Amino acid sequence: MRVLALQLLAVCQLVCASPCKPSSSSASVALSTTSTEASSTAVVSSSTLADETETSTTFFTESTSVPVVSSSTIADETETSTTFFTESTTVSETETASGSATDVTSDLATSTVLITTSSTESTTLATSTAEPTTTTTAAAEPTNVITNPGFDSGSTAPWYTLGGRGTLSFTDEDTHSGEFSGHFYTAGYISPVVLGIDHPVDASLIKADTEYHYSIWIKTSTAVNCQSRKITCGAGGGYISGSDWAGPYNEWTEFTMSCTWSQMFLDMVPSIQIRAECQNLEFYVDDAVLIEAI
Repeated sequence: MRVLALQLLAVCQLVCASPCKPSSSSASVALSTTSTEASSTAVVSSSTLADETETSTTFFTESTSVPVVSSSTIADETETSTTFFTESTTVSETETASGSATDVTSDLATSTVLITTSSTESTTLATSTAEPTTTTTAAAEPTNVITNPGFDSGSTAPWYTLGGRGTLSFTDEDTHSGEFSGHFYTAGYISPVVLGIDHPVDASLIKADTEYHYSIWIKTSTAVNCQSRKITCGAGGGYISGSDWAGPYNEWTEFTMSCTWSQMFLDMVPSIQIRAECQNLEFYVDDAVLIEAI
């Protein structure tokens, strides 16, 4: 057994010392890779060609450096749009030699283009104010119920003389207004008598128990031995009420009064009068008015 073991040992030594397997030394090569970390959160797309690495980095709105910003601001009718474009290129070189590691050198080239577009729109608000339309209706003027008030019809009708005494005519020699006036005169009486003129009024134009305003222009030329001179509101040839008309001579003077007729007097034919008790009388008359009082 001892001899057999020695023989086996000798065979093993011969095999290990065979020239078919040369001796070798072991060398280890360490590959060290250093990666570049961007300071901002970004999505990185990378491709490697030979020993050069080109990195294209696109920054989205989630990046802390906010490289892509699109904003629209509207204030006071002003719209501003601002857009940033950022492009980054990273070149990395990595090489390994004789068990040593070469650090990665990164050159970061950044190009920033700022485009600012600003537009302003001015809006003008045209305001028109429509003025309210006001319609004013003038109160109807009272109607003069006297017919031929200034004798401008070229006749004396419907005027007439009281009691048929004296003479009434129309004339253009002395007028207050218009083309003609009335002229009354007498030849003279031995004693004072009722003298004057009367103008009957259409009863259908008068309201019972309603006040009316009576006015008339008179120019006195002669008044001899007069007991009274009045303008009156009459009915049936007589008078109901009166007001003195005595005034200066040879001067146009307006005389006024108020008249009211009851239905009884309206049924007797209402009238206005120039009435006097004189021995002799002459006057001119013009522009008589009888209207409802307001």
